[in-house]
Order: sequence, then structure tokens, then C-alpha cells
Amino acid sequence: MSGELERLIYASQATRDYPSLEAIAGIVEVSDRNNRQNGVTGALVLADGVFLQVLEGAAPDIELTLSRLLRDPRHTDLQVLQRHPVGFRQFEGWGLVGAALEPTRQSVMDELIGFAQADPDYVVDRVRTLVADQASREAGGRSNDSI
Repeated sequence: MSGELERLIYASQATRDYPSLEAIAGIVEVSDRNNRQNGVTGALVLADGVFLQVLEGAAPDIELTLSRLLRDPRHTDLQVLQRHPVGFRQFEGWGLVGAALEPTRQSVMDELIGFAQADPDYVVDRVRTLVADQASREAGGRSNDSI
């Protein structure tokens, strides 16, 4: 396996209820630390029990992270939606960031999953926007931690 930069997008089903970003803060914190150590960057979106994650890194690092994810008991039915080489990172400097969508916004998650194979760049841009919106809400002092 080469050190070529790859982007992986996957979806999985949570094995427990994570009602908000606060509920997955521990996952994001530990994953951020692990990803930084392994040279992986990305973002995690949660909506109504479904995780969608975008990961970027060298192919061997993505493979190592994926094997760890496949053994993680906090989710099941992991489906790789897209994995391909890329020329640059979209989540540079972000070991892992997250956004939680309100259940009423499940259609956004359905849209992301639906577009993952046909237009992965759209999905990456949309995830970046969701994460930026989440950060903006938190910076504004809003106590609600879901979009």
C-alpha cells in the first residue's frame, strides 16, 4: 500500500442513543487524539442514530483507522460509501470534528448518504458547512448543541 492521500466516507448505525453532539463528545475527543497521532483528519456527523464520517490520510493510515472502526462496538453495519485518492485534504488540521443534526433534519443525512458515491466532493463541502455552523452556534453561546 502506498502513502497516497485518500478520502474515505462511511455510514454506520449507532448501537445506542446519542441525542446530541454533547453525547458524542467523548468519541470526538478520543478520535481527534488518535487521528492526529495517525495523520488522519476528518469530520463526523450524527443524525437520528446514523453516523456519517469523512476521513482523510495516507492509505495505510486510513486502512488502520478503518480496521479500528470495524471493531468499535458503538456502531454497527458500517458501509464504506466512497474511498478514493485525493490531491489535498479538506479537513486539514482537524483530527476529528463533529456535528449533530436534530432528528427533524434526518433528510440532510439521507442526502449526504445518497450523494456519497455520485458526488463525494459535494458531501465533503456539505459536512464542512455543517461543522462550521455547529462551531458558530457554540461560539455564539447557544446552549443547544445540535443543528
